[in-house]
Amino acid sequence: IIITRPDKGNGIVIVSKTSYLQKIKALLSDDSKFKKLDKNPTKTRENSLSSYLRQLRKDKVIDDVTLRKILPSGSRPGILYGLPKVHKAGCPFRSIMSSINTFNYNLASYLVDILRPISTNQYTIKDSFSFAEWTKQHRYDGGLMCSFDVSFLFTNVPLDETIQICLDKLYSLPKPPTLPRVVLKKLLEFATKKSHFLFDGQYYDQIDGVAMGSPLGPVLANIFMCYFEEK
Repeated sequence: IIITRPDKGNGIVIVSKTSYLQKIKALLSDDSKFKKLDKNPTKTRENSLSSYLRQLRKDKVIDDVTLRKILPSGSRPGILYGLPKVHKAGCPFRSIMSSINTFNYNLASYLVDILRPISTNQYTIKDSFSFAEWTKQHRYDGGLMCSFDVSFLFTNVPLDETIQICLDKLYSLPKPPTLPRVVLKKLLEFATKKSHFLFDGQYYDQIDGVAMGSPLGPVLANIFMCYFEEK
């Protein structure tokens, strides 16, 4: 058995290990999102990112403080696990990747601050507490309030398109990032398109979408959704 917590709310969930593995592997069988790897690519990817960052420092694109903040060292692969959605029929699982100490984790955290100015709009609510306050002040006038759920939002965020949206919006700001556009694009690709993890002894790549567990996950999902809200 596996003892875990539910995806939403508090409690304890006891599930069969066989059922747990089957349901997570069913998610990983989507070859448009995930790809099996023959070996652990952590060291190779850490070296590749480190070389690029050191070249940026040599070219004076970033300073020593930034280099120390995002330079990877002693990295490990992400670890995938699942949380049961006990509120849904069939009790499906939400896949979450623990990305702390992965080769691109510090880089992802650094990029969050750069992307934050474009991650909200007039339709965005900070948290559930803000939403509760908004509902107390809003007058419905006979209207109906409803909510919509996006199935597997994070893994369905198209990376190439979202990165392009980020670049277009950031570099049209009155104060765009100090990083050159081509550099920021490369860093975003390092932080998102090369995310591998370990599950049940097998290494996988997430080849599209953002990993739920990456610092960039909620930010990129918000930017993608905000773009279509504005359209």
